[in-house]
Amino acid sequence: MARRWCTRIKLIKVILMVVIFSVACINLRSYITIQRNIQATEEVIIAAATEVDTPVPNKKGFLTIAIPTVSRKGAVYIYSTLGSLINKLTVGDNPEITIVILLADTNQIYNEELAINITNEYKELVTRKVIHFVKIPPRYYPDFNNLKITFNDSLKRVQWRSKQNLDYAYVMTYAANLSQYYMQLEDDVIATERYLTKIKDFIDQHSDKRWVMLDFTNMGFIGKLYHSRDVVKLATVLKTFYNEKPCDFLMLDFLTMMLQTKRYLRVPKLFKHLGMHSSLPSNKRKEDKDPFFEKTNALKGDNPPADLFTSLQTYFPHTLSKVYDGKYADSFFWSKSPKSGESVVIAFKQQQRLGRIVIITGFQNSKRDRLKNGTLESGTIVHRTKLDHITCSETRILGVFEGGIIDVNITNSYPVACVVIKITDAQSDWILFRYVAIFIKSR
Repeated sequence: MARRWCTRIKLIKVILMVVIFSVACINLRSYITIQRNIQATEEVIIAAATEVDTPVPNKKGFLTIAIPTVSRKGAVYIYSTLGSLINKLTVGDNPEITIVILLADTNQIYNEELAINITNEYKELVTRKVIHFVKIPPRYYPDFNNLKITFNDSLKRVQWRSKQNLDYAYVMTYAANLSQYYMQLEDDVIATERYLTKIKDFIDQHSDKRWVMLDFTNMGFIGKLYHSRDVVKLATVLKTFYNEKPCDFLMLDFLTMMLQTKRYLRVPKLFKHLGMHSSLPSNKRKEDKDPFFEKTNALKGDNPPADLFTSLQTYFPHTLSKVYDGKYADSFFWSKSPKSGESVVIAFKQQQRLGRIVIITGFQNSKRDRLKNGTLESGTIVHRTKLDHITCSETRILGVFEGGIIDVNITNSYPVACVVIKITDAQSDWILFRYVAIFIKSR
């Protein structure tokens, strides 16, 4: 009996050794396969970093903006996009920004002509490596005729969005180490004034949060800001699942993997679509009249020094002082659903003779967030309390809001100490004060 058990134990040991050896061989083959895949990926990354017209600078900037561009039937927007990005910078911004143009059209002649035209227009910026050109080698792409159909899209659309994913992954890989931050736009958008300063301000406002992505538009993949250290990870997701999902779906998957559960959208947005011709052939879109786009032509009043008070609930950081100071185009006051009797008080440091007052509420090109029922009054006496509560008395009505706007010329002007905006009826909509412009009567 003992001998029989010894024989069985020896047999079990032999079987275990065979199993362990087999598993080791499988793991070795898997390891070799993984290493080969890593090597192949590294070769693609090296290609992305070398097959370009402009070398990579050694010094990191603040922001890289990548613009993949392809030809569009009936329209060319890239020149307007590029001009907008360059012309709406402030003095001194150029050293902090890098623009990477991905020449992604399948027609290489078109790509070459585009690069030549842009170079002729912005020769100094190309020489200083503010503008880069990137070309994709044909060997980078798979066979687009062997794609699987997902989301019930047509083969044509699946091919278009799959190529788009691979294009985005390529330019991200190239641009990952150029700057501290990375943003991607399309070749048919325009920017608002001083957009780089506003991006910096929004980053500062969220310095206490561990964000992966900040939104500067509410449009798909456009105008999303990332830390450059995360861009290669996003590129890997796009390249791995290029056939399965569109880029904006993969972006959401990426945020989930990176544990960002909340979106940080800047309002108003800083970029908007310029044209109606999509990069997808035969696809036309409606004109972008998005009310969230940044206003650029500010109405400038004299707005003399004043103490400000409101009983309205403020949606931070869009405070009353921002719209009154009016230093920037994005300065507006946003308050939550107002109640009847609530008010805004502007108490001047010195009495003023008023010539005209213009107050505009609501989003541009939209009826949203207008003041529906309200009056504008001026007064001669100001009451201040220790709690910074300010009221205005001895008032007279200057006018009423119509369609969210009031514009009054004051002919019989006398010295006034304060101006009051009074809410005369509650409303469920919020109120966005877009302009508060007070003009002083010339003496």
